[in-house]
Amino acid sequence: MKRLSVLLMFMILAFACVTTPTLKDYPAKGSDEKGIIQLLLNLENALNSYDPKGVLRAYASDAKVWTSDYDARWSLRMFTKDELETHIAKIAPRIEKAMLKYKYLKPRNIYIQGNQACMMVPYEIVSTSPDSNYREKGIHYFELVKINQDWFISKSIWETTDCNYSNWQELQRSNRNNKNIYEIVDCFSPKCRE
Repeated sequence: MKRLSVLLMFMILAFACVTTPTLKDYPAKGSDEKGIIQLLLNLENALNSYDPKGVLRAYASDAKVWTSDYDARWSLRMFTKDELETHIAKIAPRIEKAMLKYKYLKPRNIYIQGNQACMMVPYEIVSTSPDSNYREKGIHYFELVKINQDWFISKSIWETTDCNYSNWQELQRSNRNNKNIYEIVDCFSPKCRE
């Protein structure tokens, strides 16, 4: 009986210590995957240190980024890199005030062909502000391009799969009636969506 109790206690502790694998835990295969993983780790670091220039460094000069315009309806729209710079300057104070922290999880897939790649990466965002309990989970879709020896994001969009924002589900339905996220994701490589 005593052994069973000890074993049961050990199993409870082991399960309590299980963490979700993050991008940092991903065992990259080859130099291209290592470069892509490092690019996204640098992006994650720039997002978490509220560094707009660091965020922009991750994107190719002709990048197309679908993101929320953070208006009252959180509408989805496409930004060029130049527009993204202006957009980040506009929303950075709100993000910093909410003390949002981004975490990329272990990629679902990475597909590389020559100087192009695509990947799907689950993400989590949580507010560390004592005034907010915001949390969000989803999938970030990336297409990447290798220029010289460096990888850059050429297209990106995310899909929120869970969020505690008060009217998130209503906004999801509204945005899907507007510009369906799946139509946008369909322009990404089919290999990325496998």
